[in-house]
Amino acid sequence: MNEDLQPLIEILEVVKPYLGDIVLVGGWVPIVYGRCTPIYPTKTVRTADVDFACLAPLDVRGDTMDRLLNRAGFRCDVFGNTDVPYCRYFNDRNLEIEFLTPLKGDGCTVATELQQGLTAENLRYLDVLLAHTNAIRINEELIVKVPWISAFLFHKGLSFPDRRSTLKRDKDLYYIFKIVETVDREYLLPEMKQVFRCHPGKWRTTFTRNLEKYFRDEHSPGVASVVSQLEQIPAEQSRRDVLAMRAFTTMERFAIDLKHL
Repeated sequence: MNEDLQPLIEILEVVKPYLGDIVLVGGWVPIVYGRCTPIYPTKTVRTADVDFACLAPLDVRGDTMDRLLNRAGFRCDVFGNTDVPYCRYFNDRNLEIEFLTPLKGDGCTVATELQQGLTAENLRYLDVLLAHTNAIRINEELIVKVPWISAFLFHKGLSFPDRRSTLKRDKDLYYIFKIVETVDREYLLPEMKQVFRCHPGKWRTTFTRNLEKYFRDEHSPGVASVVSQLEQIPAEQSRRDVLAMRAFTTMERFAIDLKHL
């Protein structure tokens, strides 16, 4: 287990003083569930990006986050052509760390200062990931907060149409499909219902419409995205039409389940 998680573990060790304040989000969430819990019993696509979400301001725990990361060999690059750009950290092994915080107000502010030397990109719907978390033990020394698998699914379904990167949108749609296909319905659906109740009704409507649009039939763009990811996994390879029908029927059943929640 630890070998698969080693890149993440190395980063968690660096940011350990802040693990009570930040939530692991992004592509490492299903990997952590898959390696450390029985909830998501499958392997998933790998990622070199490590994303953390938190509210602003982020209290300083001894050293600032920027200082901890710099000391561990990460350099900060700034992005966003605004007064407050947001930070991304990189090291020589192509690992990337980014900090995210909920988008508030008029939606025009690109980034928020979390603490001295550290800014986060503002993203819509991130509240979902921060509102529903589990503390998962990675090893004897590390416990990390991650979103409920249902909250992760809800957030992906809300946000994937806004992706600027086609590759990242394809991965989001794959995560959605794989969670729906793999997680026990008796676990997932009640938790989805609980998440829906905690957020505006229009968010649920947006989520449902997004999935209906991208998984309308076996030729829809969401199905194509899922197939493109499945074809990269040796254990999943099959004829394209078989994979497409698998993706479509899985999401069709999920759409029916949602109507009964």
